Amino acid sequence: MEIKATLNKPFDQFQKNDFIITNNRQLGYEIRETIEALEAWGLTDEEKLIEAKANKQQENINACNNKRYNQSFTIELQEDKLCEFDTSEQTQRDLLTAGGVTSRDLTYQGWICNNGTEINLTEEDIQAIFQQFFMMVSPLYAIEKRYSDAIEACTTVEEVNAIELNYEINEDIEPVENEV
Repeated sequence: MEIKATLNKPFDQFQKNDFIITNNRQLGYEIRETIEALEAWGLTDEEKLIEAKANKQQENINACNNKRYNQSFTIELQEDKLCEFDTSEQTQRDLLTAGGVTSRDLTYQGWICNNGTEINLTEEDIQAIFQQFFMMVSPLYAIEKRYSDAIEACTTVEEVNAIELNYEINEDIEPVENEV
């Protein structure tokens, strides 16, 4: 942090209040009183850039996770049964559990899909579901990395703020080109 403004003593209450309102409430600076003055302390340009990058990186992670865990897909399994699944963490855990059962040549009885379809899952079904799942979420890792690299390459807060995160994926499961 660095001193952004100073009000040297002596000063009256009106000057003190005006200094505090201007520098703290309007500009967001931290006010410190010393023996000689009131000081308004604020972030350096480097600290602002570090903070902006950290905030944008967190926004990137959140946007990627939101997309990663909030998709759904329909897949045809066993004799033309259309089954809807989502990519939530809970569904992933449930499918891993079912996969443990089916890997022992057993069938997971009575799985209810998101669209209400009941199915007895086999190992082949679980593999097909995970294949579809990974086709949907795998491109998101590349998009997240691309944005992360672009954020780290920024040299100003304005450049960081200009990055617009877009996690939409076209029909070919490729990232949509986005200027970063």
